[in-house]
Amino acid sequence: MSSISVVIPVFNVGSIIKDCLQSVEWADELVCIDMGSTDNTMVVCKEQGVNLLKNIPKNYNFDINRKLGMINARGEWILKIDSDDRLTKKLQKSIKAAIKGKGSIVGYNLFNRVFFFNREIKYGMKKRNSSELRLFKKKSWIYNPFKFHQLIRVKGNTDYLEGNYLHFNSQSIREFINKMNLYTDLDAGKDSSLGKKASFLHLIISPIVKFIKIYIINLGLLDGAYGLIVSMLYAFYNFTYKLKIFEKKSFNLWV
Repeated sequence: MSSISVVIPVFNVGSIIKDCLQSVEWADELVCIDMGSTDNTMVVCKEQGVNLLKNIPKNYNFDINRKLGMINARGEWILKIDSDDRLTKKLQKSIKAAIKGKGSIVGYNLFNRVFFFNREIKYGMKKRNSSELRLFKKKSWIYNPFKFHQLIRVKGNTDYLEGNYLHFNSQSIREFINKMNLYTDLDAGKDSSLGKKASFLHLIISPIVKFIKIYIINLGLLDGAYGLIVSMLYAFYNFTYKLKIFEKKSFNLWV
């Protein structure tokens, strides 16, 4: 009988991880990779029967730690989710049926719904009917070199499942800024080490392009005031990312 492991990197998510874990409590194995949490994250995980990987080499890169969890997972199938994701009942049912199948499918794309500040963002943050490969057979997984927020690749046929997972991106400005600082540190550090440069013009153009993409091209304007807020926040995100590359290049704005 097919088994499934759910892999989740965690860091100071004690206030939200329980809801996430309860939406996948039916899985054969729950694997959480703790990255040095200082709140009650580990306590909550243990209460939910999680196989908790801790005392790992210290880093705050979610992709590296997620891959460590996947390597240690014992299930035939792996479900990749984040601590701020929740699986709907319909998707849970689809996953249970899929892993029992005997066909040639080795991976499944899952559809998502995105929430900011406890409100669904239907347009700006994604293309219509967007999905991502998140359920796959471990033996078919193609291990790729590090790239932050890297998509999963598999060797074999893939399909789509009915249902959605709910992604609660940020529920407050403070949470968004905390995530932004972490992610832009990682991205700017990686890209700078690879020799990526940015000019003063990038500082001006990049946030404008991001705003136009989310608010106009992706129709974020149809999300009302929240669509405008999210578009502006992500424009600031891109500005911060570019500025951190400058910081690592000694603020040489004219390179």
